[in-house]
Amino acid sequence: SSGSSTEIKQEVINSGKKKIFDFYQIYINTYLICRVDFYKRLVKEGIFTLEKLFGFFKEKSLDKDLSLFLLEGMKYFILCEYHAAIFILIPQIETLAKKIAEKVKIPIKKVVREGEQDKTLGDFLLDENFQVKIGTDLNTYCLWFLADKTGFNLRNRISHGLIRYKDVQSFIVVGVIDIIILLIEVLNHLK
Repeated sequence: SSGSSTEIKQEVINSGKKKIFDFYQIYINTYLICRVDFYKRLVKEGIFTLEKLFGFFKEKSLDKDLSLFLLEGMKYFILCEYHAAIFILIPQIETLAKKIAEKVKIPIKKVVREGEQDKTLGDFLLDENFQVKIGTDLNTYCLWFLADKTGFNLRNRISHGLIRYKDVQSFIVVGVIDIIILLIEVLNHLK
């Protein structure tokens, strides 16, 4: 049986998105592997330290709880304990997304059958106003890396217990750290 016009359009959109995300997979994996060496050099040379990160978070006016969680996750990254790092850092991305949304007056709650609930990271990344505020490139990268089932989908794989132990490697944590730093910069530059 043939699908409806809407189903066919959605299939074409998903197919195109899958091709774009397949390209992202190749490009981003290569990029992140190079970034691992960069971060390792920063740690070795004493540039990427908890003290300097604390100063960076303070300079960016992050609240104490968020700063402490970020420092804890970064500490585990520096110690090469990637599983601990990833499980601490991933929820902080959602916190940063909420802070960005609040700052630009995008609702952080959504109406559901039972009443209201907090929007998820995926909800923010699919919101057109949010996309404009953080930029299309960063939004697409975050969507692919964290929240889209046709991409890497890290946030959802972790929160639903679908990530395999062997998949949590240094380059994955580096991707998360890059996103956190970029979102902190976006948050800091919004008016």
